[in-house]
Amino acid sequence: VLPVLCPSYSRKTFFKIPFEQILESILTLTDERLFTNAIQTDISKIAKAFVDRLTDEKLTSRTDKYLEPHAYEVNKKIKDNELRNMHILAGV
Repeated sequence: VLPVLCPSYSRKTFFKIPFEQILESILTLTDERLFTNAIQTDISKIAKAFVDRLTDEKLTSRTDKYLEPHAYEVNKKIKDNELRNMHILAGV
């Protein structure tokens, strides 16, 4: 769906954060307390990156930090009835 909604979509440049580095840092933590804090922080960074990009592409104007409201906002912009009427997580 992203390539259709965002003509400038490119897997390598879609987001402005280094996902590989974030995932590597999560996977290499051994202290459970640090691991929990890192995951919460990194998930927040990833969610913010999604929201920032959706906003840049004018697919959402919401300001929520959670992704679900943005998914419904993007869904409203889908013109194909069959695709738009699928469950919001069908593409996951």
